[in-house]
Amino acid sequence: MGAEPAAPARSTEAPRLSRLAVSIEGDACSSALVDEVLYLAKIELRTQLVDSPAGADCRVTITCAASRVAVVARTADGKGRAHETDLSEVSESLRPRVVALAIAELVHEIEITDVEPPRVEPPRVPSEAPIEIPRAAPRRVIALSAFAHASSFRLDQKWLLGGGIGATFGRGRFLTGIDAAIATRDEHFATGTAHVLLTYVAPQLGLRASAGRFGAELGAGFALGVAHITGETSDPRANGETLTEFWGAPFAFGGVAYAASDTISIGLRGHAGWVTLPVVGLVWKGPTVDLKGFWSGAQIGVTLAL
Repeated sequence: MGAEPAAPARSTEAPRLSRLAVSIEGDACSSALVDEVLYLAKIELRTQLVDSPAGADCRVTITCAASRVAVVARTADGKGRAHETDLSEVSESLRPRVVALAIAELVHEIEITDVEPPRVEPPRVPSEAPIEIPRAAPRRVIALSAFAHASSFRLDQKWLLGGGIGATFGRGRFLTGIDAAIATRDEHFATGTAHVLLTYVAPQLGLRASAGRFGAELGAGFALGVAHITGETSDPRANGETLTEFWGAPFAFGGVAYAASDTISIGLRGHAGWVTLPVVGLVWKGPTVDLKGFWSGAQIGVTLAL
């Protein structure tokens, strides 16, 4: 009897997943959240995470709207997955972890579709309108600030102390803003006292950068305001007069900030400029009160991002 030919052996080995190179973009979210998500995603995806979108097989976009976060993962051939979640009941320290896990799950689902046969599912009756996820755009920030500051003219160690408020608008790396401030000091002489009150508004333009919870800014502006000098005499032979004049100075500034949360940050800024509209007050039998020459100072404040 002849032996029947043996049937060809069938492989029982499971198909291997194709690992995708992944890039992550999150310009529409806070830089602090995105940096922590990138750090955790590197742990979840290991060598799959790349820095440049040009070298990625799968691009992941994170979009934020208040406490809601949407994650979209899409490959070059059109395969994609999306996930949206509400993080209002999740503590701030755990939010980056939740987003990073969602990214890893979406990427894994796309990889599985490459090796699993397509599944035929019965048609579903839509229960609600699909969620439309907007395209990521350069992050825009409107911020309000309050600050205390100290400044002096010609490095004379006669400090003007005060405070002010400000508003800034940032888009991408660019920022524009305006500050309004008031400061005062008293100068004492043998014949009396000069009370100096300085006010100004300062429009400004600059550049900003951030890394994690730290940020920096650099720019220039122009301070324009009113100087009010009032003389108070202790000598009956002298007369107390009041001088009120406009003053102004172009200046450069630089600052650093720390984001305590997604909305509140603490910053320190220094400035230096040259007075182009000086004010000089005369003192009988004493040196002049000079608001001219080199103008410098520093301020510390709290900023609220809207």
